[in-house]
Amino acid sequence: MTQQKILGSASGVGLMTLLSRFTGLLQSMFLAHFLGAGPAADAFAVAFRLPNLFRRFTAEGTMAAAFLPTLTETEAAEGHEAAVRTGIFFLGTLTLLLTFLVLGVLLFMNPITGWLTMGRDATQHDLTTLLARIMFPYLVLVSLTAGMAGLLNFKGKFILAASVSIFWNLAFILFAGGMILTLKSSGSELMENQVALICAQAVLVGGLVQLGVLVPSAFRMGFRFRPGLHFKNPWVLKALKRMAPGLITAGIYPINVLISTALASRLSDGAQVVLFNSGMMSEMVLGLFAMSVATVSLPTLARLAEEKNMIGVQDTIATSLSGASLMCIPASIGLALLAGPIISMFFYTGA
Repeated sequence: MTQQKILGSASGVGLMTLLSRFTGLLQSMFLAHFLGAGPAADAFAVAFRLPNLFRRFTAEGTMAAAFLPTLTETEAAEGHEAAVRTGIFFLGTLTLLLTFLVLGVLLFMNPITGWLTMGRDATQHDLTTLLARIMFPYLVLVSLTAGMAGLLNFKGKFILAASVSIFWNLAFILFAGGMILTLKSSGSELMENQVALICAQAVLVGGLVQLGVLVPSAFRMGFRFRPGLHFKNPWVLKALKRMAPGLITAGIYPINVLISTALASRLSDGAQVVLFNSGMMSEMVLGLFAMSVATVSLPTLARLAEEKNMIGVQDTIATSLSGASLMCIPASIGLALLAGPIISMFFYTGA
């Protein structure tokens, strides 16, 4: 893939990411409108933060950095069918391991949320625990979605893979909004805790929808879901081993977030929502520009590295970094300077 094609594909991915971030902003505005910044909103923010932190290990950079190069090596060594088979076995293994992880975390969710909500009363802790138990299985759905998106990226199909978050955001808004409006039209007086429970269910609905969007394309590539521990496949073991260093280095950010979450629980109601929304706004810049370029360039880098084309690797990295910097730096400055009116416009509404 030439430099022009990389930036061209990155533009397409960037457009989908822009739509994703826009619909994500609508989803955040939806939460601000119906949940506000009270105890229930804080409970939802803390509970939703847990699967999103784990997904950084299993559904984003760490997995992609291990998965795509392994598929490239497999295809070069054994052909396309072997690469697809490796994808099937790897995702089947990862899904089963994540299922065990989810079950284990659910068993210990009470003390986990107890630490994250220290300083808050027992009612908020109980609500946070309940919401976290509902939403944490989303980790399996989003990880499998990311794996299927990686298969599509491997074959150069970036646009559909980049659009899945759009479907998640819209499904969340439509399901939660429909449930809230239906209950209100029946004369029921909705409490904030009930709205939080509806939104927690909407997280799982969105996860199912975004996974369903990718299934037809993945099936046309030959993918078939086959859960199991496929450790006998050497390529699966290689991909898992490649994930190990990323798990260690990527752990720094979640540790910081967990500590910030625990500290924010010592503050007044609404602190968790403020932390959540401010992080979401800053990550809009990262996701819109830097991740778009990284998503497109990674498969190219993997192929160039497999071909021992170090000059091509250097050129691709230089092009990716310069393109991302050209967009990220002014966007970050603009967000910092206009933070006040931006936050007021988007979040000071409804509840």
